[in-house]
Amino acid sequence: MQFLIQQTLNGVSLSAILFIISIGFSIIIGLMRIVNLSHAAVFVLGAHIGIEVIKQTNSFVLGLLCGSVAMGLLGMVIERLFINRLYGKQLEQVLLTMGLMFIIDDITLFFWGQPIRTPSPALFSGTMTIFGVMFPVYRMFLIGVGIIAAIVTWLILERTKVGAITRAGADNAEMVQAMGINIKKIFFLTFTFGAFLVGLAGVFASPIITMQTGMSMQFLTLAIVVIAVGGMGSLPGVIIGSLFVGIVDSFGRALFPGLSYFTLFVPMVIVLMIRPQGLLGRIGVVLNK
Repeated sequence: MQFLIQQTLNGVSLSAILFIISIGFSIIIGLMRIVNLSHAAVFVLGAHIGIEVIKQTNSFVLGLLCGSVAMGLLGMVIERLFINRLYGKQLEQVLLTMGLMFIIDDITLFFWGQPIRTPSPALFSGTMTIFGVMFPVYRMFLIGVGIIAAIVTWLILERTKVGAITRAGADNAEMVQAMGINIKKIFFLTFTFGAFLVGLAGVFASPIITMQTGMSMQFLTLAIVVIAVGGMGSLPGVIIGSLFVGIVDSFGRALFPGLSYFTLFVPMVIVLMIRPQGLLGRIGVVLNK
């Protein structure tokens, strides 16, 4: 029973990180129709910048701010200089963002090289007892962060004008543009917000995950599985997909370390065989060009 509780809690804390990574990824795909393969590389770079700031200033909050804002600014540059020229050109987008992923990974390798990690903030260090199981306070804090991120994202998407435009643009961008709304400005803000979120996730993850070059593909794969399982264009779908991937990955690595990808992808394949649009995805979002 203790093993069950321990791995479930570990999986849920990982799910919180995956949710913050995947929600920006999902919005970018759903609204902009861009599979941004550099998304996870931005996650790793944001984590490295945040860790470096924490080392120099001994302030986790400042590292969190610098890592997320720096990645938001990087997202602005990428969208203005590159993505903005390739809307509607899927093959070129894939090649571009894949190239950007390798470039960002090489930049990270050049400046840091070695795997790095930062200690948990002093306020959230130590352990606590949950159902008789000793569990790190910081991981429990991450679960709380994931819940807050889900609530804030829901409020933005469902209760603000920008959120309404974003949801409408995901369904029919041409109609939104025909109504006089500058859809390219919305694209720009969406891409920037996604980069900001993934930078935030990188710094939050740095006390529990040793950051190193080459992790981009691993987290990109996890984010794609989250969206495939939960369904594109669905906030509840991203939540369910994140929980699924986090918990399955946690138990898979603990029980079958040599088959961790097998235990992750087989359930995903079964879900997609039954519901190609994901558990909570909409068929229109999958088919819409």
